[in-house]
This record gives sequence, structure tokens and C-alpha cells, in this order.
Amino acid sequence: NVSMDRASTGRQVRQQIAEKSQLPVAELRLFLGDNEIGECGQLGSMSPPGSPSVEVSLLRVDPEWQQFMEVVSYSGSQLASAPERLKKDRRIVMRAVEQRGGALEYAAAELKDDKDVVLTAVQENGLALLHASNRLRGDYDVVHAA
Repeated sequence: NVSMDRASTGRQVRQQIAEKSQLPVAELRLFLGDNEIGECGQLGSMSPPGSPSVEVSLLRVDPEWQQFMEVVSYSGSQLASAPERLKKDRRIVMRAVEQRGGALEYAAAELKDDKDVVLTAVQENGLALLHASNRLRGDYDVVHAA
């Protein structure tokens, strides 16, 4: 149980939980309903006025997932060294192709056939079209974006 005041930020709550649980703060994410509480989000601004407390959910992120999310944010081509299960992770692949469209080459087949992923890749680098599924290589929107 963690007690904070309404002016506390998501960062402060995560830090206090990390200290009590001995978990790395980078692996902790906080949610209020379906909305993630960001680093600077104040708890009081997310709860009904006059409410004495806010109930949030804590999610622990897989450390390997977190590591690859950070790595591909700076170097999309590092998707090549990701474990197969992470090459199937839409969020990891999207981050990689946002940074370097050509990283689509290393994505799992099902994501090479995901129109949003492929559009993001070809908008960053038109040559990423070479790594899209056959179906999307013939898609007007994808070809036009490349």
C-alpha cells in the first residue's frame, strides 16, 4: 500500500513503489482505468474532485521487452537481434520502423502484413516496401506512401 497526496506525480508514485518492492522503476507502469499515468501526470487531476483517494493499477513490464523497446527507439536495426517473440510484438516493431523503416526486414511475417506497421515503415524509408508482405506490396496506399 502506497500513500501519496493529490499533487504526487506518476514518477513519484513509481519511485515509492520501486523502493518498497525492490523492483526497478523502469519496469513499472501505472494505470488509472485504461489510461497510463505518465511521468508528470498528477494523481489529483485524474480523480473526481473531492475524491479522497485514487485507485491505480500497477503493471510490471518484462525487463527484456523494456530493454528492446529502449534499444530500438535509438536504433531500429537492432530489431535484428531481438528474440523471435519480440519480433512479433507490434509495439516493439512499430517503434523500430518509426526509427528506421528498413527494420521491417526483421519483423515477424504477420507484422509485415500489418498495414499500419508497413505504412509507418515505408513513410520512414520507401525501400522498406521490399520487406512488406506480397499483399501489401500491391496495396495502393502503401505503394503511394513509399
